[in-house]
Parts: sequence; structure tokens; C-alpha cells
Amino acid sequence: MALIGKPAERPLIGAISQGQPGAQDFAISALVSIEGKKGAQAQLAEALKSSAGEAAVKIKAVLGLLKSQAPDEGQDETRELVRLLREAQSAQEMDELTNSLVGRQYAFWYSLADILRSSAPPEKKARVCFLLGEFGAYRTLSWMIENISLKVENRGELEKIPLWRQYPCQEAIARIGKPAERALIQLLVDTDKDDVQELVVQAFIYIEGRDGAEFTLRRAIIEAPQGKAEKLEKALERLKK
Repeated sequence: MALIGKPAERPLIGAISQGQPGAQDFAISALVSIEGKKGAQAQLAEALKSSAGEAAVKIKAVLGLLKSQAPDEGQDETRELVRLLREAQSAQEMDELTNSLVGRQYAFWYSLADILRSSAPPEKKARVCFLLGEFGAYRTLSWMIENISLKVENRGELEKIPLWRQYPCQEAIARIGKPAERALIQLLVDTDKDDVQELVVQAFIYIEGRDGAEFTLRRAIIEAPQGKAEKLEKALERLKK
């Protein structure tokens, strides 16, 4: 019901005011999912004004419950920004709200990516790479590039969630696609490690297909500064095998 959004709010508030066990809990959860805690409180406070008797008592009790819970401020604020964007009328207001939401998204990406530069175990970093790839977090490519050879030797419980195969950061980079190509070319120029070069070549094949990867590498060789093409030519030879 939460996916339906605003049209569902009236029956949800009705279910809350009736106070039936189970149904009330579901209605509270759905209303918070739609509006966030602050929005749900505002909707219930508005409904309380036109309620009386037992219904008013039950709405007031739920209001007290929501107010007593620790606020999920970040999530509530994001939902509020989305609500404001939905209702915005002027281009300036839309732009300000859009920039705020983008900023929150980038901050979220960076906070995740920082785990890749920590002493966290490979199993944790594997999950981080999976999430960054799923989110298309292209602004954290440098973190993923640094961990391209991260290998999960013993998957164990990792089989329970779709963490791709043995090299989660390499696959996350490949999922980001063409925005990653410049960084991958630079990595080929910088690295002396055969295993890293192989991972980069496989990422190119994933992104472009074998023919497209060959075209991309040939173009990079032509555009490479003097003395920088040798490693790219080596990668091209590896691609042809």
C-alpha cells in the first residue's frame, strides 16, 4: 500500500483510528513509509482535529508513540525534500530541491566508499563494492579502482546475496559502464601488475563487448602521450588472446 502513496493515507488514518491490533500496526508503518515520521505526525495531528471519542484517543496515542521514538532525521529529511519537490511550482524551487537531493546522494556514496580505504575485512569491502555498483556510484570510481583486485576467496554466507563473482569491485566498475573507461585506461597506463591488467581488460569486455573493447583500446593507444602507449598495446594483445 505504501507504493500507492498519497491516495492511501485516508484509509490508513482510518485504520489507525479504529485501533484494531495488527491492522493498526500495518497502517502506522505504511503511513510512515509514505510520509516519514514527521509527515505522519503532521497527518495524524490534522486528522485529530476532526476526530472525537475513542477514535481521537487512539490517534492521540499513536501520535505520542511516534513522537517518543528516536527520529530518523536523515531519512525523514530526504522524504520531506521529495515531498517538497513533488509539490514545487517554480523552476528555482525545483532546482534548489534537486541540488539538495543530489548532495545527499553523493554524501551517501562517499560515506560508503570510505569503507574501502579502511582496514575493513574483504567480506565487508565486497558488500560495499556491490552496493556502489548497484547504485551506479560513478563519483566513487577512484575508491573502486584502488580495490579492483579485491578477491573474495571463500564466499560462504556471501552466497546468500547477489555479490556477483570473485572480484566485486571490478564487477562494480564494469556495471557503472562507460563513465569508468577513462579511469580504466589510466589504470592500464599506471599498473605493472599482470593480474590488474587482466581485470581491466575483462571489465572493458563487459562494458563494450570484445569488438568495442578493441576499438576503445586502439583509440587510447593513438591518443596516448609519448611513452605511455606500450602498456595499452600489451592490454590489446591480451584482449586478442
